[in-house]
Amino acid sequence: MWVHRLANLVLLTRRKNSQASNYDFEDKKKLYFMGPGGTSPFVLTTQVLNSSQWTPDVLTARQTVLLDKLAEVWKLRSPKAT
Repeated sequence: MWVHRLANLVLLTRRKNSQASNYDFEDKKKLYFMGPGGTSPFVLTTQVLNSSQWTPDVLTARQTVLLDKLAEVWKLRSPKAT
C-alpha cells in the first residue's frame, strides 16, 4: 500500500539511492546518514532519523504532515479563519 506514496519516499542523491537497494530500514538509515558526510542535504530526508521504525502508523502520520505542507505551500486550501 505504501510503496509509491509520498510518505514512503525520501529525497536522496542517485548514488545513495542505488547503494541502499532493498535493505531494511535500520540498514538504510546507517547507509544514508552514518557514512562520509553523515547527513543528507534534504531536510525531509533528515527527518527520517527521528523514526526508529518505518511502520504503517509512522507512514500514515508522515503522509498527513507532507500533504498538509504541500497544501500550505501550494495554497491548495483557503486560509483558516483566525
